[in-house]
Amino acid sequence: MNNATLSEIVASNIRKLDEIGEHTEYKIKYISAYVEEWLYVQLNNNKVKNINFIDCMCNAGVYKNEQLGTPIEVLKLFIKNAPKYTNKVFNLFLNDFDKSRTEIIEKITNSFKYEEHSNINVSISNEDVNAYIEKQKDNKCFKPLNYTLPGTILFFDPYNFGTVKIKKIMDFVHANYSELIFNIFNSDYRRNINHSKRKREQMIESMEGIEGFSSDMDEKELIKVIGDSLKKKNINYCFPYSFKNKPGVELYQIFYATPHLEGLKKLKKSIWDIFDGDCFHKNSSTSSGQGTLFGSDVVKEMNIKNFSKEAQELILKEFSEKTVAYCEISSYVLESTMLRDGQIIDEVLKPLIKAHKIKKCNKVIYNHNYKNDTFKFV
Repeated sequence: MNNATLSEIVASNIRKLDEIGEHTEYKIKYISAYVEEWLYVQLNNNKVKNINFIDCMCNAGVYKNEQLGTPIEVLKLFIKNAPKYTNKVFNLFLNDFDKSRTEIIEKITNSFKYEEHSNINVSISNEDVNAYIEKQKDNKCFKPLNYTLPGTILFFDPYNFGTVKIKKIMDFVHANYSELIFNIFNSDYRRNINHSKRKREQMIESMEGIEGFSSDMDEKELIKVIGDSLKKKNINYCFPYSFKNKPGVELYQIFYATPHLEGLKKLKKSIWDIFDGDCFHKNSSTSSGQGTLFGSDVVKEMNIKNFSKEAQELILKEFSEKTVAYCEISSYVLESTMLRDGQIIDEVLKPLIKAHKIKKCNKVIYNHNYKNDTFKFV
């Protein structure tokens, strides 16, 4: 039997589908751009065999206007690369508590005829999110096997704060070498932690087992505690990206965590590609060139200038009177500012050298080699 087309699936399920807002559109673009960058690394790593994307709260996979959701955009990337990389196995794990959503997303995945590619697998589950991630923690797809490594992204996009038990997420990433992309709905926490007894209890329960958490802390302290708790086994770098409403109030953060600096570099590239480097996305705002008097290139130049000055001030304070390697400076700048890797030498180090605030030690053969050198801060 022929699979239904995307339009037919949407038309027959229109009442079950969500409208898509500007935030969601940009969130999908952002995460899809990162996955494409991440895939490039995994595909060119001979040790990686299993490439895994786990969407623990996948929704229906499509919206009323036929805009595809994040997991289907990932599936499209898998389909694009599977014929060329036949030595790789692409695994898409999808879960949602609502059975009507998983029924729709199964039809959507089938409509893309992924089964024509023997190295693509799609697994669809209909479980409570916390039970699902607990079960997946020991899945062999996410473990090293016979000198091969898995490449894994764990993705959560809940509707509110408190649904997902944070400790379940941490147990997974500490047990499995993986990237994490997690929507932390801090506006929900801010709004309800002290104003709704039921929601407060749910939020406190979701943070159970997280060292340093107190129900008295504000949203900034909450996010710091989550980041600090993640940075243990396997996770070394974290970076949040904010989404705000039209008045400028932060709604949520797409929180990213990775074992490797290369992942953070790819994330920053995605931010500059999608948002021109803006430090947050705001609905119908003048950020990212939307409705602005300035063109995209001008916005980028303004952002580079502002973020470079900030980075210069931060590293002068952080590394005062120390001699440090480029990699240490790079990782600090990437995690602490909006700058991407390719901007650090020209926009941060060279101006400080010219101003005699730091000195390149020239311990390498070629003076123009910055990435393998050390720098003395005065």
